[in-house]
Amino acid sequence: MPEGYIDDASIPLVLRPSAFRANARDVAQLYDYVRAAAPAYREIKAPAVVISGDRDKVVYATIHSVGLERDIPGAELVWVRNLGHKPDWIAPDLVAGAIAKVAGTPIDLQVMAKTVEGRIADDAQGAGGCPELRVPDAELAPG
Repeated sequence: MPEGYIDDASIPLVLRPSAFRANARDVAQLYDYVRAAAPAYREIKAPAVVISGDRDKVVYATIHSVGLERDIPGAELVWVRNLGHKPDWIAPDLVAGAIAKVAGTPIDLQVMAKTVEGRIADDAQGAGGCPELRVPDAELAPG
């Protein structure tokens, strides 16, 4: 966790009853929404890059990112080992590279992903710092 994360993330805002309830509703309905929306993915014509990782416990790769790569013509899946749910926070350089790539800049995002993997290889995502957290399993990686 970066220094100052707790203060900068404004976590108490998420714990307000209305925000907490809305977020819980979104999470509970996500699977059904994705199943309903997925058939339309084939109609997407814009360039697409999907960044995902094997530590994401919110959005399952087998349902979401792998499916997006499969269903959006020409989509590129950038798989990052040990990456959780927030690639924009952990790997902003990779996210910026993906944006540049869909805008037409020739960028090797797979090489960038390997650099990110090296940078976060030892990140246990809080495991050991809090007794209730364990090192997550990597069962969500695409086959």
